[in-house]
Amino acid sequence: LKDKRPYGLYLFNSLLHAHIDSSKKIMPVTNGVNLDSMISEKSTMLFIGDQFGLQNNELDVILTKVSNGSDLFISFNELTENIYERLFDKVEISYDYADSVNVFIGKNRLTQYYLYQNDTLAHQWKAFYAIQPKDAAVYRSLSSFMEMSNLVRINYGKGYIFLHTNPEFFFNYQLKREDGYRFTSF
Repeated sequence: LKDKRPYGLYLFNSLLHAHIDSSKKIMPVTNGVNLDSMISEKSTMLFIGDQFGLQNNELDVILTKVSNGSDLFISFNELTENIYERLFDKVEISYDYADSVNVFIGKNRLTQYYLYQNDTLAHQWKAFYAIQPKDAAVYRSLSSFMEMSNLVRINYGKGYIFLHTNPEFFFNYQLKREDGYRFTSF
């Protein structure tokens, strides 16, 4: 969150602090030891990173909070198997291998680039090829590319689970670009 290098989340963290009501608390969590006591009744839990995993008891705590009205946003490249098993009857991830991807939010098109040392490089832009949440839960695609969803919102009790397959959209280098900033604002 404090890393100012191109692949850090410093700008995302700064925007988060700038746009969150000052009466709200932002608490980075590094382990699940006190997870239950840290999450208030109406919380928004965010994870942005390469790999996201929870032990089953941690997952139970978070999903109970979501079921009671909190929201969970995970932007990931990889999820642990227990999370897939708990949330989906069927899920298939596919990708487009290119130096950029045109992401659609409704009729708005935002171009995202994968940069390394000021060059665009080919990258695996992951998205949901097929998805069926558990118990026929209702879900909605919020953004997509190549007719595949890369951000979905799943109704979960009184709350929502947002799953996003491209954490690189929130990296510092992306937020310095207008389309990257617009996606994060969305």
